Amino acid sequence: MRWSTPMSLVRPDGSSVNRRVYFDESVFNEETERIFTKTWQFVAHESEIAEPGDYVARRLGNDPVIVSRSEDGAVHVLHNACRHRGAQLCLADLGNTSHFRCSYHGWTYSNTGQLRGVPQTPTLYRGTLKRAELGLSAARVELFHGLIFANWAHDALSLKESLGDMAWYMETVFARDYEVVGVPTRLRGHHNWKTGAENWTADGYHGDVTHKVLFGLGVALPDESVVTYAVEQGAGMPTPDEEMGDLSAFEFTAGHGHSGLMFRLPIKFERPAFIGYEPHLWDDFASQLDADQTNVAARRVVTVSTVFPNFSFIEQVLTNLGDGEPPVMSLNIRVWAPISATETEIINWVLVPKAATSEWKKASQKAFARTLSVGGIFEVDDLQNWTGMAQSNTGAIGLSTDHHFGGAPADAPTHKVSWPGHVYPGQYHDVMFREYFKEWDRWMTGDDSDPGCNQNGRTETAKLGSQVGP
Repeated sequence: MRWSTPMSLVRPDGSSVNRRVYFDESVFNEETERIFTKTWQFVAHESEIAEPGDYVARRLGNDPVIVSRSEDGAVHVLHNACRHRGAQLCLADLGNTSHFRCSYHGWTYSNTGQLRGVPQTPTLYRGTLKRAELGLSAARVELFHGLIFANWAHDALSLKESLGDMAWYMETVFARDYEVVGVPTRLRGHHNWKTGAENWTADGYHGDVTHKVLFGLGVALPDESVVTYAVEQGAGMPTPDEEMGDLSAFEFTAGHGHSGLMFRLPIKFERPAFIGYEPHLWDDFASQLDADQTNVAARRVVTVSTVFPNFSFIEQVLTNLGDGEPPVMSLNIRVWAPISATETEIINWVLVPKAATSEWKKASQKAFARTLSVGGIFEVDDLQNWTGMAQSNTGAIGLSTDHHFGGAPADAPTHKVSWPGHVYPGQYHDVMFREYFKEWDRWMTGDDSDPGCNQNGRTETAKLGSQVGP
């Protein structure tokens, strides 16, 4: 049965979205089941659990999970709740162990999720305990260039199928040997999770106003000083890129609700120059990509994208941070973890190339801390707007009003390039938002014309996760 509502929440072309989609708790509760039990979501980076026995505590949708690496090197994502009475099993954020012991009654599980020990088994259960059926609920796990994704639905599309064309663009960022520096930062934002995810799909429109002062200072849209610095690093002499000049800024859609925005220098160098990274890394970066991907990634100064539903990343050259340091690239990945219709936990990771110098890694981490961390100059700008949206739209009038995504309705993608998905020159389009909410609507209504959704929009309880056996 399809999800029935008293009104259409998303116009079929995605050009308007009723604000109940964001701020109605009943809609949020439906999302918890229809989206967050069936879609691929980022939970950790491999470098966080590099050794056997390593684990981190995270969330998969609205459920707490343990992300662990077992002694055979496999990665597991396990529900962080004892099968006995549901007590939280792992109380630490990270560590190393071969087993998890419940602090309530002492049931003990291996780091693969198998039930290994039950106190007083002969006395209490007298041969009736079916230990093999009482392992921790386990999610399906797949990896993408060090990124660990999990899905409660074991009959879902593979991660590769779900990413589709987005994988090609993600490789231009992640097909490198990265590691997490520091620990993830967390903050609670008083806004809906989709507000941030939608903004990071490719909202080039808001920057002119929300971040006007910062852009005026040259913090994030680099000027000619970046070109000069690249030449000094060995990129060779620059020449105008007449062929690709109108794609110095472009937005793209990649199917399944995924999209992004990129800014590139409108010039060519004599060699592929990965601006903001140390030059000894450039050749290795290029060797991991095909020619078109190298063309996209080299000379790029900003990329920001969202992978449906709630994983986003931004790679940007940051300059003029007030310390006299040269331009540096900062790569921040984040999850918009749903808490309620008007509350979101924002979890941020900073990734750096393992082969970078320690000085560069520190500079990149510092650049993130000053811009997009808790209290960062960009983060404060955005959170003020997002909080105001939630505060102003939970009443009857707010919930009866629509968000408007009708910008540039007639714009067609360019045929100048044969890159995957659809590419739109410039930074002022609403097609990314329309595609995002059309995808949201397919999951919520159970439209079986989409290969990622089953017929009734629900995953049967028996198919959620899998119980770890012997």
